Amino acid sequence: MTKDTSMIACYHLLFLILLNPQDTLSKNYRTSTSHIGTFSERDIIYFDFNSDGSQLNLKLERSEFNTSVNLICTSFDQGTEIVIGGCNLTSVTQEETIYNNKIGYKFRFRRNTAYEFSKYRFVFNIDLTNSESLEIKLGTFSFYFPDFQNTCKLKNQNYMDIKSRFNLPILVTPCKSEEEKISAEIYYDDSLKWRLYLLDPKIITVLCSPVNQLFKTNATFANYKSTLQKLNRVRKSKAAWRR
Repeated sequence: MTKDTSMIACYHLLFLILLNPQDTLSKNYRTSTSHIGTFSERDIIYFDFNSDGSQLNLKLERSEFNTSVNLICTSFDQGTEIVIGGCNLTSVTQEETIYNNKIGYKFRFRRNTAYEFSKYRFVFNIDLTNSESLEIKLGTFSFYFPDFQNTCKLKNQNYMDIKSRFNLPILVTPCKSEEEKISAEIYYDDSLKWRLYLLDPKIITVLCSPVNQLFKTNATFANYKSTLQKLNRVRKSKAAWRR
């Protein structure tokens, strides 16, 4: 993507919060020993693509508390589409504790479409003990490319909570069709292309061999976690066999 075709974005009420589960948002965030605090759009000091359009950079800073969040996402120009995601997140707390995490989510957008999102809240576990979490809260967020022809609106009356974990490799396509408002696809690198399948909120369809030999029937969304675990075991056994 070049600068003359860059994305035009508008955003409001963007929050990133690192908190202990027992904390509430009404508390003073300095009461937590490793609390990074609350950020809103007024704390954004940089939000733009780099010169060649290969990265999207977002930096928020609360200088009065010496806390900051830096988000660097990759951007892939695919002609009529652009894929943004695979973000590296660096958070610095008041105690100068540095968290480095990778958000595996990627989002695929069409250049001929204007997008509007509202009231989504993403919660990620920070550590293995689930003692701390990172919350990304979007009030409203909209963006479009020049000369768009279609619109995609995914708006909620109340906040929709999406609980996830870091490094979960999901490629999300908003408004893929009139019937399919959100499509989610598990992606892997080139070495794991044999393991690929699509998700929607009700069903997981296994596409590729040898995975489809393991799961003769479609798995329901409730079995999504166990399906991932089985796939991971297959990957490990296949890797061991190759060695």
